[in-house]
Amino acid sequence: MIGFDDDPYSITRTATASIDYLRQETLLTLMRAADEYQNRLVRMLRPHDLTPSQYNVLRILRGAQEPLPCLEIANRLIQVVPAITGLIRRLENAGLVERTRCQRDRRVIFCDITPAGVKKLDDLDDPMCDLHEQLLGHLDRDELETALKLIGRARESVASQEEASPQTPDPVPPLPCGDDEACGESAASGNRVSGLTGGGSCHRNDD
Repeated sequence: MIGFDDDPYSITRTATASIDYLRQETLLTLMRAADEYQNRLVRMLRPHDLTPSQYNVLRILRGAQEPLPCLEIANRLIQVVPAITGLIRRLENAGLVERTRCQRDRRVIFCDITPAGVKKLDDLDDPMCDLHEQLLGHLDRDELETALKLIGRARESVASQEEASPQTPDPVPPLPCGDDEACGESAASGNRVSGLTGGGSCHRNDD
């Protein structure tokens, strides 16, 4: 005689509920961890008069080792920034980046990091590595590689679903580089740099 607990339908329903719960908890845990890590990053950068997005821009430019169109920078940012022009302008006003007009196409504006911007990053390299250690230092190499692999697979799933069911992109706001200037790059590619802060790895070598 089959009892309730032996009912194949009941067992299947319980298993489905269990995997759904695990998916929800995994997603919520990732979101909570990302929010907590972001808050720690904000607090670390605040005394240096930088936001995470501004720091990300500087890291991207230092890693590129060449001027980049501003929308190319926007495509490489970890988080979507609705007003890349204002972000770069604030860095320019602080003397950390500079914008130049392309000689071949006067509509295109390039952005590059200044010596002051490089020094700002150099001063932050060790504190940033210390923050990475504080947040993830309790995980050994194998655990970090496993976490990186699993999170990477989760991101690949999102990307594959977007490719299978492409969404109509939001209209690109006009004048993305300010005033009457074009950036010379499409904002629709949506590429993002991986990692907590993007733009390359920490300069300090700790094995």
